[in-house]
Amino acid sequence: MAIRIALIGSEETLQQVQALEDNLENIEVSLIMYQTPEEARTLLHEAKQCDVILFSGELPFYYAKKELAKLNKPALYIPDNELSVALTLLYITNHLKIDYNKLSIDLTDRTFLQEVVKQLNIELASSFIQDYPWLKEETDKVFQIEDVINKHIKLWETKQISYVVTSIHAVYDRLVALNIPCLRLMEPKKNIVDSLIEARNLGILNRAKKSQIAVGAFAFHSKNNKENFTTELHNIAKTINCSVKKVSPQLFYIYGTRSGIEYLLENKELLDQYFLSLFTLESTVSIGFGYGMTIVEAEKNANIALSYSEKNPMDNTLHVVTEEQIVTSPFNNQKNSSLLKSENKEFIKISKELGISVTNLNKMFQFYKTRPVNRFTSSDISDYFGIGKRAAERILKKFADGGYLEIIGEEQPHLSGRPRSIYRLKLPKI
Repeated sequence: MAIRIALIGSEETLQQVQALEDNLENIEVSLIMYQTPEEARTLLHEAKQCDVILFSGELPFYYAKKELAKLNKPALYIPDNELSVALTLLYITNHLKIDYNKLSIDLTDRTFLQEVVKQLNIELASSFIQDYPWLKEETDKVFQIEDVINKHIKLWETKQISYVVTSIHAVYDRLVALNIPCLRLMEPKKNIVDSLIEARNLGILNRAKKSQIAVGAFAFHSKNNKENFTTELHNIAKTINCSVKKVSPQLFYIYGTRSGIEYLLENKELLDQYFLSLFTLESTVSIGFGYGMTIVEAEKNANIALSYSEKNPMDNTLHVVTEEQIVTSPFNNQKNSSLLKSENKEFIKISKELGISVTNLNKMFQFYKTRPVNRFTSSDISDYFGIGKRAAERILKKFADGGYLEIIGEEQPHLSGRPRSIYRLKLPKI
């Protein structure tokens, strides 16, 4: 199945990538355009259904860095490097025929330029170079794009330069509007292709990670040992495509995939409802989630996580231990919830369009988000929704008629049985 890459960038970069996309196998690129790099952070919601986020450069990546931490998706950017600089200088020599010392240049790191001019024995006025290598380390510093623009303008107005080379699309647009001769730092085809390949590889690794086995250990602490905690736990497990195993009246394990557990952690209100029901029973729960390449490893990590949570039996506590043995407490550094709400206008619009309830539409989105792979049969829908097969097929038909579902193949589990369709959801970004 193709890796879905969300490309956030300027119109020029989107056009370049679109022209190269067909040369690479197993990728689907969703193009998300901004007018200025600052907009990158506000456009991340459009990339939620993609496997990887690729930015057109280091600056938009920098602006989006804090929000990226909440998405739990791999992200990277198309780099500027020595190849970008060399290609640009070659273009200037062959086509513009401008003295290099009459150039005002801005780029992410001047060492790229220094390395090229050193190897080519070119003399260049360092006072006409602006760079911002701190982007790689800083997260809170504000990038002053106006300062970059104003320095170029001042050099032009004082006739110290005759051309500007910029690595920022927004700077290029402003200078062109002011009739100042300007050239974008050129984007070599190799840099774009290499970035798409790297994004694809990150997507493959991330899908494998989400398909990892996950185990959850739930230890209940109750003043009344006769309380039954099974019903609510089964409801949560069903929501995230997990099975439940009862070890003792007050210890349960759930088994599923990492993607399901991550969905639960990202939508904390699902657990909040559970904690509230326990409160009415004068009970608390210690939860440990563990990830691993095998059930044995995942169970071991879940028990380690549980041991951390049980240090506080008077409160509802949760810890996670990854396959790298990293221990985290997600709710001490809570992420924003992404559970779909019925007041979302687009959500209600789709519900009316398909002729299904908001509840069933919400369930379908949950089903989609908690599965590591977007392929399933009507039996999977029947099990997840808790309905008969015919009712499941009626729901699927409504999604297909609305253009939100496609058949991608067939399977025949039994030699004597009829083949059944394999589906793929095409849900919008909400």
